[in-house]
Order: sequence, then structure tokens, then C-alpha cells
Amino acid sequence: MPSPAVSAMPSGNRSGAPASVDAGAEPERLRWLSGVVALTSQREQRELARGLIELLMENPAFGRAELHDCRHGADGFELLLHWRDDGGGVAEAADACWRPAEGAMAGWLRQGAVGVLHTDGGLYRTLCCGGQLAGLLFVAAAEPTPSLLDEFRALARIHENYLGLLAEADCDRLTGLYNRRKFDLGIYQLLERSRLDPVPSVLALLDIDFFKTINDRHGHAIGDAVLRQLAQLMRQSLRPQDGLYRFGGEEFALLLPGTAEVAAQAWLQALRLRVCEHGFSHGEPVTVSIGYTMIDPLLLPVQLLDRADRALYFVKSHGRNQVGGYQRLAVAGRVDAEMPSGDIELF
Repeated sequence: MPSPAVSAMPSGNRSGAPASVDAGAEPERLRWLSGVVALTSQREQRELARGLIELLMENPAFGRAELHDCRHGADGFELLLHWRDDGGGVAEAADACWRPAEGAMAGWLRQGAVGVLHTDGGLYRTLCCGGQLAGLLFVAAAEPTPSLLDEFRALARIHENYLGLLAEADCDRLTGLYNRRKFDLGIYQLLERSRLDPVPSVLALLDIDFFKTINDRHGHAIGDAVLRQLAQLMRQSLRPQDGLYRFGGEEFALLLPGTAEVAAQAWLQALRLRVCEHGFSHGEPVTVSIGYTMIDPLLLPVQLLDRADRALYFVKSHGRNQVGGYQRLAVAGRVDAEMPSGDIELF
């Protein structure tokens, strides 16, 4: 719905009579403010994005609303359509492919534009977080009025501010990846979904091989650079629905919903090889060991972590630079309940 026009209202006139108020505008103002209050009550980025699209679509002047996520890589950035509502309700486009920004839009974005771009199709607004492009907001509006522009700008700024607050709470400062708090929430949500819809999903733990040697030989600044480069490399390999988390030190976790074991084994092997072949800035190869387990909705998160950790421990104690699956290793009799696990801190 349109945002209310805001103007200075005197408290009274010279005769002492109260100033007149547009009574018809007051319910509209209150409804809009209620929507903003509901939006700012969100504490998870997914629900914040959904709430933003819903609030925009309450305005009948907006025929469609879209929120695009941004992924940064060595060759620049790419945009992904993540949320959309064209009048039929908010939908999450989790299976959409990454696609590069093209044409005049790409130039506008690469210039680091902050503000609203008005095209024939509607209004665009960049969303930034941590000093870089985080997303792109769009609404279809044929002839936006000044009040519509104000509403669009205001909601975009509110969303942007909350992105920064959530990043401080949910992200690791060094790598920008989600932290352990976010992982705890993610695995509980994945287990809940698995109980309702038992599609195969995967939890994987990844550890940099001989990371202490990198720190000892080159210093902690180089070690930090390796962590940041590895995080970016892994982030570029993920699907929108996947989760990537830093547990601390050189340990990372991945949640891969809707992934069968054969696909998980192949994908994790491809990730391992990509790390091996990557040219890290310190000029030396880096390898990783990966252990994973299929998600069993009847187990607790601590039990799933223990399974993935046992697979990781087996890999690291049998040569490193490999991928090991708990179920496969258990069938082969190579891991069991008596086998000690590694250093992953469980719940």
C-alpha cells in the first residue's frame, strides 16, 4: 500500500483550536508502520527477505517485487533471483541458476551505485552489506510517484540496515561465512524439514590439512588469507539452498539439503580437487580432508556431527586430502562406535 505522505503538523492554531488531521490517511499510516514493525522483528535473513517482499506487495502500485542475491567471485559478481511475488504470493526461487548482470545494469552495479535506478520496467535499488554489494531489490512500477519512491527507498534502507545487524550476529568476521550459531539453527531446521519431507540431505565437515604448518612457516596473516580464499572458493561452489559455516580455526561445516549420497560424494570430491588446483596467494598448494554423513531425521544434531567427525577423523588418519562418507565406511567396517572422533566441538 502507498506510504503516507509525511508533513509537519502544527500542534494548534492561533485561536487555540487543534489543527485538522486527514483522518483517512491515519489508518493507512498505521497499517504501513505495522508492516515495518513486523519486518524489523525478524532475526533471520530468510524471513527478513520474505517480509520485505510481502510488505512491498501490499502496495497495489507495485505489480511485482523481486529480491536478487549477489555472489562475488574472482571474475566479478553474479546475481541470483531469490525471492519473487508477482501477485500470487511470495515464492523462494531456490533452484534458480546464477546469472551475470548484463548491459547497462551491469555498468550501474559495477560503479557501486547507491540509490534508485528507474527503468521502463520499474525501480531497482542496490543493497550493500559490509562495504560490498549484497543484493538488488526490484519493483515493477510504471509511473512511480514521489511518495512511492520514498516508500521504496525507505524499505530498502531498512532492509540494508538489518542485513548489517544480522551479519554481525550470524557471520564469522574473518571469512564472512555463517558462524556456529547459524549452523545450530540451520541443522535443526534441516532436521525438521527432513521429518516432514524425507529427501536425502548431507552434513559434511571440512578441515584444512597441515594448517598449523602454514601458520608456522608463513605467519598468521598468510594463514588468515588462506582461510579467506578457501571460504570464497567454497562459497562459489554452493547452490543457493546450501549452507556453509566456519566452526573456528581451519574447520568448516556444510549442509547440503536435497542431495543423495552418490551426488554428495561426487560434489565433495570435485570441491576437494578444486581446492588442490587453486592457486593460493602464498604460492603453495593447499589440500583439505572431508568427512560427511547422510542426515537421519531420527538422530540429534550432536549424533550427526559425531558421525561426520568420525568420517573426517578416518580420512585425516589415512592420508588426508580425501573424502570419506560415514555410511560407506561403517558398511566396510572401517568406523564404529568405539573409534575416537577428532577435535570438532560438539553440542
